[in-house]
Amino acid sequence: MLISPPPTPRPALALTPHTSHPAGLGGPTAYAANPARDLGPRLAHALLPIPGKGPSEWCYAWVPVLAPLVGGALAGVLYIGIEEMQFPEGGSRGGGLFVG
Repeated sequence: MLISPPPTPRPALALTPHTSHPAGLGGPTAYAANPARDLGPRLAHALLPIPGKGPSEWCYAWVPVLAPLVGGALAGVLYIGIEEMQFPEGGSRGGGLFVG
């Protein structure tokens, strides 16, 4: 059985923005989407005696900690709002599944 390749490079094209955008972000510790991957390199950069290093940019350190929490809360509110629009009477799935 022969397996033919996809007719177009759409999967690769769809993945390009997801890889190139974060690669362009960052600072002295590069892009980190979670606090564990941001805090360790930032502490090492601040504490190690590297000649000619720039600032550790602590003013940005709160973003990987607070942004996922805010995003999760907004996603929960959005989910509950959509659920209430889908099932306004509290049918079999909505209208009280998560809201008392």
